[in-house]
Amino acid sequence: MTAVDGRIKLAFLAGLLIYVIYFCGFILLWSGTIDDLARRLKLRRRLTGRRSAEAVDHGMVRLTALCVLVFVAGFAAALGSFRLFASLLIALMSGSLPALIYLIKRGSDRKKGSREGVGLVTELHRQYRIQGGNIYEAMDAVIASGGDYPVSRKLLSVLLLRLRDAGSRDAVKAACARFAASSGSMWGRMLATSIETAVLTGADITASVADIAQQLKSAQKLSEERRRLNSESVRMTVFLVPLLYAGTMMVASRFLGVELSDLLRNQFASPEGLALLLVCVFLFLVDLVILQAVENSGADY
Repeated sequence: MTAVDGRIKLAFLAGLLIYVIYFCGFILLWSGTIDDLARRLKLRRRLTGRRSAEAVDHGMVRLTALCVLVFVAGFAAALGSFRLFASLLIALMSGSLPALIYLIKRGSDRKKGSREGVGLVTELHRQYRIQGGNIYEAMDAVIASGGDYPVSRKLLSVLLLRLRDAGSRDAVKAACARFAASSGSMWGRMLATSIETAVLTGADITASVADIAQQLKSAQKLSEERRRLNSESVRMTVFLVPLLYAGTMMVASRFLGVELSDLLRNQFASPEGLALLLVCVFLFLVDLVILQAVENSGADY
């Protein structure tokens, strides 16, 4: 095998790696997070009467395994065309792509959950009073209602199943802590504390839930203003960056006299072009994660 044939095969492997990363990212972004898949499996086991111990977060295990797999594949593909240090950098960026996509999806879910907080807490307060202070019946009624809070309803249904399955105070505290962590917001933590108090002590939490709803209504106005201020930067990142990338290639082809086929070949069929594309995709996802962190900092109420 000649050196040219070797470089062609390495370029093919690198291109294949890029498509694999895009495919994995598409699955993570649009078919639900890995945590949701793990919860559905646990819910199915619960409905068939089998108890399961919550010792390992299988979603994070799968995500870690995927990152390691992509890291190894990226390092093996880059080692034939770059030096050791550059290969490690390429492998690190490749391996971090699934985690970045997961963070973007999780941040989006948390933002949706924060927006749903007013409706969920208000409905829980209403149902809690209707059910005469029975927190289990109130949560069941909220889940069965037709309110526009699908993310929070899913989290609340998982919490209700865990509370009914809990056999000790520690299990109740663990279930409420998981709900608070999954919500990723201040109102979720306060609501989890109120539900834990109602379950463990039987105390009336009408006043505390009403106070959470009132704080949510006030904080939502501030959050909407913060979201409007940041909307321009989000749109520039999501839409302008890909358009600039495509526009640069069109300008180079039309005004600099470079054939489009040569541009595409250098970009997608050469190790250097694929490495540059990987850097662009990595920085693009990092930028989205940072923007979502800024937005969620204003929605964390």
